Amino acid sequence: MSRNKRLSILTAAEVEDLYGVPSFNESYQRFYFMLNDKELAEISRIRQRKYRCVAIALLGYFKCKPVLLNPRYKSMQDDLVFIARFHYRDLTFRRFSLKPDQKSRIYARVLSIVGVSNWNDKRHQPQLVEHLCTCAESWVEPRAVFDAAIEYLARQKIAIPAYSTLQKIVSQVIGQHQKRLHDQIDAACSQGLSTMLLTLVSGEGQFTFQQLRQSARNFTGTELQKEIAVYHHIQPWMTDVTTVLESLSLSQKNQQHYAERVTTTEPNLNVNRLLTSACTCCAICSRGTSRAWNVLRKGSYITSGK
Repeated sequence: MSRNKRLSILTAAEVEDLYGVPSFNESYQRFYFMLNDKELAEISRIRQRKYRCVAIALLGYFKCKPVLLNPRYKSMQDDLVFIARFHYRDLTFRRFSLKPDQKSRIYARVLSIVGVSNWNDKRHQPQLVEHLCTCAESWVEPRAVFDAAIEYLARQKIAIPAYSTLQKIVSQVIGQHQKRLHDQIDAACSQGLSTMLLTLVSGEGQFTFQQLRQSARNFTGTELQKEIAVYHHIQPWMTDVTTVLESLSLSQKNQQHYAERVTTTEPNLNVNRLLTSACTCCAICSRGTSRAWNVLRKGSYITSGK
């Protein structure tokens, strides 16, 4: 998946917060770089003290966030100085670089200490995808699926993989959910409803997406007249729409999610037609249960045609 086509889930600041080297004050340094007897014994097996300090730093970072980092010396320098002073009083540092194989060996030791598995695509991805597909039935919004992945990895004691890996997995899960939706709505939509939705999506009819998206801002006569126009166009289809949504078995959150894809963005006519139809059905159902419609049903506007 090319970089510009990857699913956007986290902001740049959130990515940095999760995958960047943490910044510790002295209190946090003492907390995260303190070693118990087991940790000290394992770290002491490393021959060179400067690499022991690196191992202590990476262990502390992993305790803070279960991610395998690739820190530069400069980003670790203050922590390494603290660790050297705290654990090895006579040790001083010169700038050095950590080779990939050295970092891998140190992280293997860190993971052994904390009892966590390193991420492995073949071993871990199928189970994670299966779990997330179940979670998507409740809420398929990308951030919700991403958060469910992080929670699963924590429970299974698996290190969080690269952001690009999680982007691809979340995209796969959402794609599978939408494929199921595609197949179900293709079978559930009547010819008449399909034609109405296609006309609405194409913008060729008198009733437009803009009218569907814009609910009444208040209860003045002008705004209610707009709502009446929407009501008269949608009401004849409400039974069909409700039947389709029942066949899709969408959760309340997913109905809201797909409705918002129509009501917050301009419809893209290049996207899958059936998925757009599903989103539109959700938006129609949402309008059908809106506060303004309830007022209209209870009042005299619709019955009197005012």
